[in-house]
Amino acid sequence: MVLGLMLLTSVATAQRYTKTDTLVSRGLRVGLDLYGPVYTYLRPEVVYQGEGSLDLWIAKKYYAVLEPGVFRYKYQFSNQLSSFDYLARGYYGRLGVDVNLLQGEDMVYVGARYGRAEYRESFSNIIIDQSGYFGSVQGAPVDRRLVGHWAEIVGGVRVRLKPQVFIGFTGRFKFKIGLNETEDLTTFQIPGYGVSDRPTRLGINYYLLYKFGKAPAPAAPLKFP
Repeated sequence: MVLGLMLLTSVATAQRYTKTDTLVSRGLRVGLDLYGPVYTYLRPEVVYQGEGSLDLWIAKKYYAVLEPGVFRYKYQFSNQLSSFDYLARGYYGRLGVDVNLLQGEDMVYVGARYGRAEYRESFSNIIIDQSGYFGSVQGAPVDRRLVGHWAEIVGGVRVRLKPQVFIGFTGRFKFKIGLNETEDLTTFQIPGYGVSDRPTRLGINYYLLYKFGKAPAPAAPLKFP
C-alpha cells in the first residue's frame, strides 16, 4: 500500500517529462532492495538479507542487469519425532536482460534472469526420537557447501522521482534448475530462490535507485501566443 502511494506520487513528478522526451543516458543505475532490510528488521533472529541492483542501457530498449545479494537464515525445528537447529548463509547473484516497453528512462519492462547461489548449510543439535525402547538418539551434525541454479521471468516498473532518483518493483517467476544436494538430506533454503521443495516460486523486490551520469533534461513547457 505504501509503495502504491509512492508510485502514484512519482507519476505526478514524472509528468514534467513529456512523451516526446525519449532520451536515455548511458549511466549506471544502482539500486537497493527495500524488502530485505525491512524483513531483517522485523525478524533479526531469523533472517538477514541484503540485495542490490545494477542496470546499464546497452542498445535501443535493452538493459543489462546484475542483482547481487547476501543471505542468512536460522531456523529451529521441533515436533514429537525430532528436532534440530538449521543455518544457511551465503551469497547469490542474478544476471539478465530487461526490455523497456516505454520510451525514455521511465520503465515498464519484461526480462529474464539466470540465478546462482553459493552457500553453506548446517544442521546441528539433531535429536531423533525413535519412540521405542531405546529413547532419543543424538544425530551427527551436518555442515556442507551447496550450489543452486535457477531461471526467472521478470516484469516490473521503474519511475523517476527526481532527475536521477527512481523507485520501482520487480515481480519474479522462478524455475529451479539444479542443486548439488544429496538424496538422504534435502536442503531447506536456497539464497535468492527461497524454499527449495518447490520447482517454481514467486517473488517480488521493491527498489530505490540512483542513476549516475547526466540525466536527460525535462522538455521545455509549451508556450502559446
